[in-house]
Amino acid sequence: MAKLRTSLLSCCIFLLLSLPTQAAQWVDVGSAKYRFLFKTLTTASLAVPAELEVDDWLSPAYPKRLRIDYGIAVSAERLSGLFMDTIEANYGKDLLGQRAPIEAFVNAFEDVEKGDHYQLQWTGAELLLSLNRQPLHRLNNPQVAKMLLSVWMGEQPISLKQRSLLYAHWLAYQQQLASEG
Repeated sequence: MAKLRTSLLSCCIFLLLSLPTQAAQWVDVGSAKYRFLFKTLTTASLAVPAELEVDDWLSPAYPKRLRIDYGIAVSAERLSGLFMDTIEANYGKDLLGQRAPIEAFVNAFEDVEKGDHYQLQWTGAELLLSLNRQPLHRLNNPQVAKMLLSVWMGEQPISLKQRSLLYAHWLAYQQQLASEG
């Protein structure tokens, strides 16, 4: 029995040591503030997989983690309305036939207070929405994930200036990778 326990413990330790660490997988490429007058409304930060060069930052094949820190309190209703207005501007009222999963995502929103943060993490297979590290919603649809992320990273985002700054940070990181490779 002792040999079996030792063998199982050795296998568990081996498996744990062979797993990649989260910290080693992601690189923070930059952040950008969304301001109105002198008040920071949100700060968006982008993290991407280390050493992975790609041409399209919205590609569903490209994992990414977007964190939105709030400098003000916002109701879930206000967030949902702003989100739906932006995504409909990008994809039309019919949302390319994807209204149901988009509304399920939006219905997971909760009120935020100053200092709270939402995080959207796309793994390449799943989009996870969290509020202050508490999971709220999971989605396994690459097309819908790309549509949802376009609210901050697409051609018609909530804030073009914030999106442009994030894109510039991402592009600089991609150029750094290319020069090192």
